[in-house]
Amino acid sequence: MRRPLRIVVLGILGRDPVAGVAWQGLHFLEGMRRLGHDVIYLEDTEDWAPDAADGCRQTTAYIARLMKWCGLGDRWAYRAVSAEGRVFGLSEARLEEALARADALVNVTASTRLRDPHLRVPVRIYLETDPGLSQIAIAKGNRKVRDFLEAHTHHFTFGENLGASDCLVPGIGIRFRATRQPVVIDWWS
Repeated sequence: MRRPLRIVVLGILGRDPVAGVAWQGLHFLEGMRRLGHDVIYLEDTEDWAPDAADGCRQTTAYIARLMKWCGLGDRWAYRAVSAEGRVFGLSEARLEEALARADALVNVTASTRLRDPHLRVPVRIYLETDPGLSQIAIAKGNRKVRDFLEAHTHHFTFGENLGASDCLVPGIGIRFRATRQPVVIDWWS
């Protein structure tokens, strides 16, 4: 393999602090790390944290606990829109450097609207975990959803038959590649 890729994984661990969302995001991070890549988790959704009024303490403590558990305790950042965009975890400077040096950005659950710092990453992967929603919205003429998808350079979906002749989900002129959720077997004891 050539040099390890520097990958920023976008997710919603803090926004949706439930086990299924945590497992989904952590398995992507760990899978990429075990393939030898340099990974960082970033939550930068512009959504208010469930505990925004409390300074995001529970949200950031939750993310920190998850990241520490899987060995990425110093490899995460949470941008709190409710705190004027303050960054928790990594420093603002280290986050900016990570984005500037990233080879790829993976938008797990397609939860983050890409903004200028994200758009500078050369490979921007839209990873759709709930197939059909964006396709239906675009088929109904929703330009915001189309613009959201077009901000990405590559598109993946859990919908394995998307685009097939027998698939009832409307085609929208964007090629989606089928993928599956990675599973770290030794985490399931």
